[in-house]
Amino acid sequence: MSYIITGNGSAAKRHVSALNAFEGHNYAIIASLTTQHQEDVLSLVKSGFKGKCVVEKPMMVSTKPDFPIYVGYQLRFHPKIQELKQRINGLNIKAVSIYAGQAIDLWKGSYHKSAANGGGVLNDYSHELDLVQYVFGKIKNAKGKLGYVKGIESEATATITCATEHCSKVIMYLNYLSNPPRREMLITTTKGDIFANYRELPDNLTELMHEDILNDGVIACTFDEGLRVDNIIREIKTSNLELQLKSTGADNHQQNTNQQLKKAKI
Repeated sequence: MSYIITGNGSAAKRHVSALNAFEGHNYAIIASLTTQHQEDVLSLVKSGFKGKCVVEKPMMVSTKPDFPIYVGYQLRFHPKIQELKQRINGLNIKAVSIYAGQAIDLWKGSYHKSAANGGGVLNDYSHELDLVQYVFGKIKNAKGKLGYVKGIESEATATITCATEHCSKVIMYLNYLSNPPRREMLITTTKGDIFANYRELPDNLTELMHEDILNDGVIACTFDEGLRVDNIIREIKTSNLELQLKSTGADNHQQNTNQQLKKAKI
């Protein structure tokens, strides 16, 4: 198989291992630091690349190229998520609660602690934001409160509320603190509760994602869907800054918000 790959971390190695099962495709994998994704995609455009491209999550690419881009949200392929999507079909969903957390010391690599390198629970657990839009429809009215702990520059906790096309009440709690790690979803419907624990990850999720993409991507996250997740992350960071400014009683609220957003590079 002919492919281009950027990055040399655990995500890049996972993609290389999965791609050994496929042949005969012109393919690109962007698995560099999140802050490098946009530049790497533009480099592909300049090179005249004409194949398919997968960008690791979160995408953080604002310019849509001529070639197809998919985003590495492989949790869509988790059997528990696929089962859940089937079980809720046709049900009246009243509320959704999601908990996802893992102690920072259990993560591979050191970039997670650095906001400048693309770390933070919003980026690392953007899988959960994507799962919400994949299972319950487009996210609306997302707001969040971020928390910080000593020794971690990026946000270490996030409490998020939002609505979707098919559910008016969604709450998510994401963190770098839980040990043992947890990934759970509770769905309240008019016919009872449905619980899913999707913490254990099958070894073939990345391979399943690539197989789907190489067959024109029925399940995989598209560029437009990935862009929506990127925008939701920005909305959450903006709402958190607005909460901070309100709590400090800033006199010029809008001016201070704009200054903070510029500083945070949102």
